[in-house]
This record gives sequence, structure tokens and C-alpha cells, in this order.
Amino acid sequence: MLGLIRERFPHLNPEIRPQGEILVRVEKEELLPLARFLKEDPRLAFTYYSFMTVTDFPDRQELTTVIDALADGVKGVTLWIKVSLPREGAEIASLTEVWPGADWYEREAYDLFGINFKGHPDLRRILLKEDFAGHPLRKDFVDARPRRERLIRER
Repeated sequence: MLGLIRERFPHLNPEIRPQGEILVRVEKEELLPLARFLKEDPRLAFTYYSFMTVTDFPDRQELTTVIDALADGVKGVTLWIKVSLPREGAEIASLTEVWPGADWYEREAYDLFGINFKGHPDLRRILLKEDFAGHPLRKDFVDARPRRERLIRER
């Protein structure tokens, strides 16, 4: 598998993690071409979009690292794609055209971290009200609501 990825994307350096999983770090411009290749090449066939998670590093220049997890439905291999984004104006291609299952994960990351998924068919808040100010899972988030309102909502 690593050989196939290196053959198609020679500048990438996929690695096997201690648990036997594959990790590929890419620039945001490479995410969609890599995703299509991983799904469409029959030798790889990563047909299952497992989940996405986001990490936030306010002390670094990146806002987040978006981490997508894929599974190949035949061999049971898990592949992780990591993409670091700048802190301001975080935007990345949506993977919904490749894996429709990415839909709600991307909406959640948009809602809670403020990441814009370019090309997403319905990018809007999924957990919070549309008028909620900010993205509460960012480490720099400050809840500006009056204290009384925060206490009432937390009960």
C-alpha cells in the first residue's frame, strides 16, 4: 500500500504506525486528489470513511490538524490523513464528494472549530444555534455570553 501511494504521490512520505495503521501527512491542496486515489484505485479501495477529528494548537502557527480516518473494507487496514491548517481562515476541501459519510463530521468541525470545508453541500452549524458567537472547541475561545445566561444554559 505504501508503495502505491509513493508511486502516485512521490513527494509524500506515508508511514506505518506501531499499531500497523498508515499515516499520511499532506498539504491541504493535496487532500482531494489523494482521497480520490485512495478510494478509486482498486488495489487500495479505501471505501469506508470512518471518522474525523481535529486538534487545536494555539501555541503553534497552525490552527488545527484535521485528521481523517479511512478503512479499506477488504483488508481491514486503517489509514489516517493529517492536514495542518493556518490559524486564521482555516479552509480545506470537503471530502463529501468522495465519501458522503464525511458530511456530518465536517459540519461538526465547522461548528466547533470554525473550519470552512470548501465544496460542502450543506455547511452550517450542527450542534449550536446559528447565532452562537465563536467556536467553543478552539483553545482561544472566550464565552462572551453574560454569566447568568451561561449558568442557565448549563443546568
